[in-house]
Amino acid sequence: MPRNDEMMTPEEVADWLKVSYATALRLIKSGDLPAIRVGRQYRVPQGALLDMVKRQGEGSGDDTPDSN
Repeated sequence: MPRNDEMMTPEEVADWLKVSYATALRLIKSGDLPAIRVGRQYRVPQGALLDMVKRQGEGSGDDTPDSN
């Protein structure tokens, strides 16, 4: 689990999320995953990654009623 106070490269984000580099970059460029530019490179605060995952998790609840 990433720590909140460190920065991650798009490659590290992709690896952590188990997605392609292109998908990680698309999340960054679309603004879904906040990042800063350092020269020509992007860096993602780990807290922002955790926040994005939490937001996505909250929005993906199963709306079907329990079948108990």
